[in-house]
Amino acid sequence: MSLPANFQLDFTELSKGAATHRGFPFQSLVGEILEGLGFRVERGGTGPDHGRDLFFWVINEHPYLRTKYEHKWLVSCKDNSKAGTSIKRGDFPTLYNDAMNAHCDGALIASTTQPTDDLVDQIQGFATNKNPLKLTIWDGAEIRRILHENESKFRLMLIRYFPESYGAKESLSDKVLNVTLDLIAKIPTEQDRVNYALQLNPSLEDPLSTYRLVQVMIESVPDFEHLVPLMLQWKDNPNADFQKSLEKVMCDFTDKHEFDTINERCADRLKDKYSHVRDVDLTYLNVYNFSMDNDGEELTIMTDFEFEASVHSGSNHKTCSGTGEYVFCVGANGKECLSFSATSHAAEEIDDED
Repeated sequence: MSLPANFQLDFTELSKGAATHRGFPFQSLVGEILEGLGFRVERGGTGPDHGRDLFFWVINEHPYLRTKYEHKWLVSCKDNSKAGTSIKRGDFPTLYNDAMNAHCDGALIASTTQPTDDLVDQIQGFATNKNPLKLTIWDGAEIRRILHENESKFRLMLIRYFPESYGAKESLSDKVLNVTLDLIAKIPTEQDRVNYALQLNPSLEDPLSTYRLVQVMIESVPDFEHLVPLMLQWKDNPNADFQKSLEKVMCDFTDKHEFDTINERCADRLKDKYSHVRDVDLTYLNVYNFSMDNDGEELTIMTDFEFEASVHSGSNHKTCSGTGEYVFCVGANGKECLSFSATSHAAEEIDDED
């Protein structure tokens, strides 16, 4: 099937890192597609390929039996868009064992490029041999087809992940809006920009237009407390797709402006608690909730994160990992940390060995 020009999506845009969580943009895209198609998705710990495990569930309901069957699938993502090389059988040496160890019924290979013949033969072999593990593949063409068939559902997501290849096709109203947004971005003071946006925002009936305003304001107003009045308006937007996209923007903003703060706090906390910890680096950051307080004057942002740390005990050098949570508030009085936690059992075990 021939796709329209705006669906010749350029997957190399994903590697630019502005659209999604730090480190795993293609996997994040696949997870959102699965969620948009109605599957329950769960993101697990760090996988053997240093990515994050991704699972989804296929649910079959039998009303006459009053029961429900859930089938768990493991997703393995491979982005070769920069190199342009096909994915091959040898790219997934542990896929079968990983899926079986996670008690999965199936495995989905998602890729931005085409599979080689040997990988296609492997997938067909799984089906003909009545293997207990179902195996299927989404290549780049299949992902484009899915997004094309569900464009109305994924418009905001497509703008976020493919601002150049998808966002390039604009209507006249889009162009008028973009001129307006460019003018807002050039207003000299941040407060005046916010005031103008507060007047414009209620007139934007299309969630996509509102989302574009969000993008411009996030980029042009680095002092987060100035955005709180706009956040209150955005938070009240009833469109569910817009709210999901707003959460992603909040994650990007926090990643951009709070990443170093969280990393420093994490390092200080671990070094105080565990005597042998040295270098600490965040590997994952996620905004899982945000809310308005005090009649919209303050915004509370809740994040969780994962990290890796170097642990040195004599001649013993190890790398440990851990998790944490950071909750902070921004408002007219600036930014305030409400709570912070970070733990690593491996670091504690090495300290105990000393």
